Amino acid sequence: MDKTLRLLLTIEEIPDISQRQLAKRTGYSLGTVNGLLQKLIDINHITSKAITPNHYIYEITPSGDSLKASLLYDYIIDGYEIIGKVRTQAKKVIEESVRQGIFMFYLYGQEDALFKLIKMSLIEYKRKAAIDYESIESIDQVKPGISYRILVWNKETIVEGGNVVNVLLNHSGDGN
Repeated sequence: MDKTLRLLLTIEEIPDISQRQLAKRTGYSLGTVNGLLQKLIDINHITSKAITPNHYIYEITPSGDSLKASLLYDYIIDGYEIIGKVRTQAKKVIEESVRQGIFMFYLYGQEDALFKLIKMSLIEYKRKAAIDYESIESIDQVKPGISYRILVWNKETIVEGGNVVNVLLNHSGDGN
């Protein structure tokens, strides 16, 4: 997310936040927060009113609201483009697996937004073919005796190959 957008959204949420608190909530250094605030004040996107010598209330101006809306729009558009690419990649892996005679899929990883996207792709594909899927917390939960594909998507080191496919990687979908 754009630093300015994150800062504006945080100020909108907590107008009387200190610069230290802003730094902590955004993950930016105090110097970065100070520089961004000064820039936004200089171009009249926010105003600041002193409560105490070291504490201010920040208010987003109408031009700051316009900037926030523009940055938020771009962020959302970029996000949907990425979501579409992940869904396309997941569908590609599922279709290739089915062509190889694999109809059982295991979702192995954190149940986050990417989990939901991949699960949605499996649900959609289940309408076309007799596939099945389930979420697992350990590779030991894989049922023996059937052809399967383990779908992963997270940053942890998971050796890809054979039956394990990271749907975020651009590959042929052959599982190897």
